[in-house]
Amino acid sequence: MSLFKIAFFNIKRNKKNFFLSSFGIIIGVMIFIFFSALSQGMKEIVNNKIFDTSANFLTIKSQGPLNDASIRKIKKWAEVKDIYPIQNMDVPFMVEGKILGNDFRMDAIAYGLSNKMIKKDLRNPELFKYNKDNKFIPVVISQEVFEIYNGSYAISHGMPRLSPLLLSNHPFKIVLGKSFVRGRVGDKPIKRLKARVVGVSKQVPLGFSVPIGYLKKWRTEYNDEKSSKLYDKLVIKAKNKDMLTELKSKIMKDKNYIAVTDNNERINFFISIVMMLFLVISLIIIAISAINIMQTFYSSINTRIKEIAVMRALGATKSYIKNMILLESSIIGVFGGIFGVTFALLLSYLIDWFSNNKLPDFPYKPETYFSFPLWLILIAIPFAMFFCILGAYFPARKAANLDPSSSLTMQQ
Repeated sequence: MSLFKIAFFNIKRNKKNFFLSSFGIIIGVMIFIFFSALSQGMKEIVNNKIFDTSANFLTIKSQGPLNDASIRKIKKWAEVKDIYPIQNMDVPFMVEGKILGNDFRMDAIAYGLSNKMIKKDLRNPELFKYNKDNKFIPVVISQEVFEIYNGSYAISHGMPRLSPLLLSNHPFKIVLGKSFVRGRVGDKPIKRLKARVVGVSKQVPLGFSVPIGYLKKWRTEYNDEKSSKLYDKLVIKAKNKDMLTELKSKIMKDKNYIAVTDNNERINFFISIVMMLFLVISLIIIAISAINIMQTFYSSINTRIKEIAVMRALGATKSYIKNMILLESSIIGVFGGIFGVTFALLLSYLIDWFSNNKLPDFPYKPETYFSFPLWLILIAIPFAMFFCILGAYFPARKAANLDPSSSLTMQQ
C-alpha cells in the first residue's frame, strides 16, 4: 500500500479528531486571506480611485516665503522634473448660480493651479489657462466634490446625482470681495465674474481651482501686490519613482522646507497597521491550532503504537514512519487551506453583495472592497501546510523512534 493511501486511510478513520483540530487552521487561513484581500482592495481604492499615485508628486511648504526664486532654486536639484505652484484663494468670495433649476449661493474653497499640473485629467486642457480677455473664467472641480455630493448630500436631500459630463461647461458666478464668513473687504468693489466648469481632476484639493494667473490678479486687487507673488505650496514632480524617495529624503534634511504628508500615505499606513493586527490574530489562531494538531497526533500515535510497531517489524524505516505522519498533517493543511480560502471568498462576496444592494451610496463607494491577487490564493495552502507540519513534527519523530519489540510487548 502506498504512503498516500495509508495517510488518507489514517485520516479517514480519525476524521472527527482531525477535523476538530484543523478547524482553527481553517479559521486562521480565512482571517489571513480575508483581511489581506481587504487591505489590498482598500489600498487600490485609495491609490487609484481616491488619489492619483501614478504621478511622482511631492507637496512642500516653507518656513519662509515661497516665490519664483524658490522655484528656480529647487528646479536645479537633480531629482526634480518640474514644479507646480499653488495659491490658496484667500480673497473673500462666494459662488452663486443655478444647478438643476435650483438657485444656490455659498462660500467655497478654491485654489490657483498651474495648467501643467492637471492637464492630463482634462479633455480640453487648453481651456484651463489665464486669459484676461476670456468671457468665462475656466474652473476645474475636485473629484472629491462629486463623490461627497453624490454619496451624501444628494441622497439626504432627495436630489439627483451629478456627473462631470453633466456639469461640463456649466456656468455660474464667482463673487469677489464678499463672503458669508468674512463679509466685505473694506471699500473694495464687489465683482461678479462669469465662470464655467471645464473639467474634473483628482489633483485639485477639495473645492475647485482656477488658473493661477487669475488668483495672482485678484490677490493684487484685494490684498496687495506682494501676496500675489507668494505661493502657499509647491508641488514638485520627480523625474521617476526612485528619485521621489531621494527627493523626500532631501526635503526632510532641508530646514527651509516641510514635506506635506499626503492623505493617501496616512490612509495606506493605517490600512497596513490594521492588516498587521489581523495578521497577528490569524497567526495566533493558527499557532494554537498547530498545538491542537500536535495533541491530536500524539493521541493518534498512542492508539496506533501496535500498528506502527508491526510496520517497523516488517521493515518500515524510521523515515517512512515519520514521513507518513507528516504526510497526514500535510493533507490536513491542504484541505484546511482550501476551505479557508473558500470561506474567505464567500464572505467577501456576501459583503460586496450587501454593500451593492442594501447600502446607500456614499463617497467613493466601490463595487468591491477586496482584491484577491493570485499570489495571495497560492500562498494559503503552503501557509496552512507549514503550521500543520510544524504541529505534527514532534509526534512524527516520536512515532519514528518507537522500539518495535518493546511496543509490541507493552501492547500485549
